[in-house]
Amino acid sequence: MMLPSGWVAYDTSEKTEQDLLAQARARLMPQHQVALQGMLEAHVARAMQAARDNGAILTIMPGTETPDALFATASMIATVREATEQYSLDDVVVDIIQRRGGQSLDENKRIVRWTEAGKAQISGEDVGAYSVFYLTPVPGSSRRRALQFALTVAHPPEIDIETDEVLAGWVALVDAHVATFRWSA
Repeated sequence: MMLPSGWVAYDTSEKTEQDLLAQARARLMPQHQVALQGMLEAHVARAMQAARDNGAILTIMPGTETPDALFATASMIATVREATEQYSLDDVVVDIIQRRGGQSLDENKRIVRWTEAGKAQISGEDVGAYSVFYLTPVPGSSRRRALQFALTVAHPPEIDIETDEVLAGWVALVDAHVATFRWSA
């Protein structure tokens, strides 16, 4: 999958978490941003632990080389969903389409996309949390496994991300990048 310029995909291991924190320290220490560093470390630790707790295999986020125009308070995680005894992935997709407004992302109908809007707290501040989910079956799994990407965008609570021109455009850009996803041998 093509990523927005400067965005980076990381595994969700504890080693990656420590590497990201070391990069942040190296960038913030010369600027004497100790308070910001502490907040960032706590945020990264929580985010990476939550990703691991949710079974994430990858986290995708703006990296240090991200141009300002493509930098957003957003991140994406990738997880593998498995069918259960009670629910096949076909049942899950039907539910997504019927109850959550899911639609095909592309003409080939390989990726189903749906959204959820909610609220969250970041450093004690209330923010809007807009999530876009993408689900595509794993080849050769007889549609028993699927890869799910979940993009979450934090935004001021008074903004409606679907009508805000800048944020809606930014989500459309991510949609275009996810549409480039292809499985490799």
